[in-house]
Amino acid sequence: VKGKTPLRVNLELIGHLTEPIKVSTLAHGTVRFLSDLAPVDYYNAIARSHFMIAAIGDEEYYTSRATSSVPAALITNVPLVVGKRFLDIYPCLRNAKVHAQIAHEDTCEAIYAATKLSNDEYLEMKQEIAKCAMEMYHEGKALFKMLGEEVHARRAKNKHTGASAISH
Repeated sequence: VKGKTPLRVNLELIGHLTEPIKVSTLAHGTVRFLSDLAPVDYYNAIARSHFMIAAIGDEEYYTSRATSSVPAALITNVPLVVGKRFLDIYPCLRNAKVHAQIAHEDTCEAIYAATKLSNDEYLEMKQEIAKCAMEMYHEGKALFKMLGEEVHARRAKNKHTGASAISH
């Protein structure tokens, strides 16, 4: 915008590079690659970020393939910037007010919307991601409890018959 100070963007691409990637220089910011980091360095780099932009490479990410971006954002309490279609996959974020507000069909539009958030909206996004992490934790805990109870019940039932608790 003419007469306005341009937004400075520092983009860190974190992950694994299989071959060198050429990127244009940013007029107002930097691009830095952080490749093949040890786990502690990987999560520390993400935790220093303001946003996690989910890496969605192809159609399979919407149906049968997972991205490490979501669990990494949940672990580090970093808000996610994703397209609307991807956000809809995660029930705990689908209706999260600010995450839904910035999610657009196009990821670049979502990134732009994220840059326009107020400090209060950004803090609300951090609360939304923390709430989602807790919901997923409790759902996982309940699932493991249910599985443990199922195995225990099968063992008790099969103890009398001599059958194995888990079928092969």
